[in-house]
Amino acid sequence: MKTFTQLREGMPHGAIAGFDGDDGEITIYKKGSGFYGDTGDFDFSAKNVKELKKILKDIGANPDRPSFGELPKK
Repeated sequence: MKTFTQLREGMPHGAIAGFDGDDGEITIYKKGSGFYGDTGDFDFSAKNVKELKKILKDIGANPDRPSFGELPKK
C-alpha cells in the first residue's frame, strides 16, 4: 500500500486534487482563498468549494470522486 507521501510525489506541484472529466484530467490548485482549475484546454477559477463543485459537475466530473487528493470540506 502506498503512503500519502508516495502518492503526493506523483501529483503535479501545488495540486490539491485531480478529477476525471469528460475531456480528460482536471487538476485543482488552491489559489489564495479560492481555487484554480486546469483542464489542459482551458482554465477556470472558483471563489469557494461550493462554486468549485458546481463547475466540476458542469464540465463532467464527479466532485465527490477525485482521482487523487481531496477538496476541503468547506
